[in-house]
Amino acid sequence: MPAAVLTVVLAATALPVRWQQARTAIALLMLTASMAAVPGRLTFAATMHRMPEYAPLVEGSRRAVRQRQPMRAIETEFTLPAPSDPTFVYRILGGAIDPTSPWVARIRKTGDVDFRKVE
Repeated sequence: MPAAVLTVVLAATALPVRWQQARTAIALLMLTASMAAVPGRLTFAATMHRMPEYAPLVEGSRRAVRQRQPMRAIETEFTLPAPSDPTFVYRILGGAIDPTSPWVARIRKTGDVDFRKVE
């Protein structure tokens, strides 16, 4: 529970008993406010921890691993959310990252991979 909500609830419960109508009104107001926030929270929760870039990243990493060639780097044509690492999936699938390798893999939005040799 956020600290601000807890503070308001504790303050509302501290009202004297003779203010029963005020306590009831505050409770109804807080209930209404919390119910109004539910649709927005549900929308946010539906997209939280989702990464549409994951599918092409996995497919491209699979294709790069099939080359059985260590890569200097894995680049993506698309922007990954911070703090994502484009080499993570490649390494998990068994690919090797070697800073001395002349090969760089670039993963496209479609999951296709372009390999280029760098000097």
